[in-house]
Amino acid sequence: MRLRGKEMEINSREINEEFNRMMERIGTVFFGEMGFANAQKYIRGLLGTAERKNGWQMSEITGESTPYKLQQFIYRGAYSANELRDKNREYIGEKIGEPDGVLVADDTGFIKQGEKSCGVKRQYSGTLGKVGNCQIGVFLTYASSKIFAAVHLSSPQAARHYGGLAGSCGSRPQKLLERCAAEQRGIDPLTGKDMRR
Repeated sequence: MRLRGKEMEINSREINEEFNRMMERIGTVFFGEMGFANAQKYIRGLLGTAERKNGWQMSEITGESTPYKLQQFIYRGAYSANELRDKNREYIGEKIGEPDGVLVADDTGFIKQGEKSCGVKRQYSGTLGKVGNCQIGVFLTYASSKIFAAVHLSSPQAARHYGGLAGSCGSRPQKLLERCAAEQRGIDPLTGKDMRR
């Protein structure tokens, strides 16, 4: 029993140390110390034990009395999405990259009753098998024989960067892969211009 507690303590400490190393790595992508501090709280909230990952519960976990700082970060946070993506890609390659690793692009429909949530509209969803009121999430997942890591790409920022993937019908994963391939070649996926100049 005691050993088990020590193992959990060591694992918890190691996880915290790895989190701090990751935060050091991505710190430069945020424009300002307050933005970086709020990004850390937001990420801790997402990784935390809150049953629902909403502003209030995530704020409580991170020691805030209200959700306003996290909401402002989500709404107005200034950071370089490209640099953050690149740093995450490097991290995955260094920490969990495997020779058999592959990227899997997938879109998933989330059935919704109302119209208040971001991106909800009548659109085709494979989950429903027809047109219905839903949100569409586009995910890029790294998978290997040892691990998988998913990235949700239909946030407002990602949708702007990847040209509105959440609004297109039928071939969202194919469009994502085409745009990723263009970026790898140094071509802006939205304008078609060479980004290396």
